Amino acid sequence: MTHPVKLRKKVVNKIREHARSSMRNEIAGLLLGSIRKKTLVVTDVVTGKQVSSPTHVVLEEEFLVRVAFEYGRLGRRKSVVGWYHSHPGLGCFVSGVDFDTQRRFQSFFPEAIGLIVDPSLPEKLEVFRIHQNKAKIISEYTIS
Repeated sequence: MTHPVKLRKKVVNKIREHARSSMRNEIAGLLLGSIRKKTLVVTDVVTGKQVSSPTHVVLEEEFLVRVAFEYGRLGRRKSVVGWYHSHPGLGCFVSGVDFDTQRRFQSFFPEAIGLIVDPSLPEKLEVFRIHQNKAKIISEYTIS
């Protein structure tokens, strides 16, 4: 069973602001939240050092280790519940690399989500999970 998704408005704003900070290269970060009343609620984001290009981004290992230590345990008030990144000028779609990254996230937390934004399309974003070995766009998410 997959839970419905609720994104806090401040989270969406932070992601869009982060994406606008790099209109040429991809950006990335991690989604923080928890499952409340059978809904995956994303309440914050965290980002750190990254190496990026127009079509690729990698969060540095030191940052990932720190976040795993701080937010890695499920059941805490805030846990890592997914990731986000941008496709500047390319649109919102799930690439092969995105698919593999999401599959790894879901191997640790099956309810994990991926979120994609394109800073040139300010109102567009895609939320997705892997289901039956296919990327499934979650169109019924809420922003509050």
